[in-house]
Amino acid sequence: MVIEVKRAADLGESHRRAIAGIFVDAFEQAVAAVPHVLQAQRLFGDPDLLRVITRDLPAFQQLDDDRLATLPGVQRLSSTLVMKSDVDNRRARPRTR
Repeated sequence: MVIEVKRAADLGESHRRAIAGIFVDAFEQAVAAVPHVLQAQRLFGDPDLLRVITRDLPAFQQLDDDRLATLPGVQRLSSTLVMKSDVDNRRARPRTR
């Protein structure tokens, strides 16, 4: 069994203002070093999003406790477990007139 989890990482407003690149660089380098992270997106506003895959829920808990919760600057994490993908990796199509 493999599970995919959407993980929201909130760096917090105080970190965002104080960072001037330092915490962001540390966060980006640390998250890139976690092999279970399939995708990491920094968004305008909060939170930043991580797409994570593990073999099962106990493996996710261990990954979350050991790696994700300790990422630099992270003040709060929340998760969404993917129940089903209705549309998967659709390619964007340009509009035609």
